Amino acid sequence: MSCYAENEPCTTVNELILECRTCEALTWLEAAIFFALMLSAQVGDRALNAELLENRWNLYLSCKHFEQ
Repeated sequence: MSCYAENEPCTTVNELILECRTCEALTWLEAAIFFALMLSAQVGDRALNAELLENRWNLYLSCKHFEQ
């Protein structure tokens, strides 16, 4: 973390938190897309993939990034 902060001396803690929240949202979105593709390709356990897709999508939508 200190190495990252050294490269951006004007970055505030709040800006770092916002960046982390943005990355978190993208992580959940990536997972949701993966499980959606698993469903469309009919690979693996369909019910489990549908459950995981719904869970990851809801996590994406609930990210604090959207509250800013």
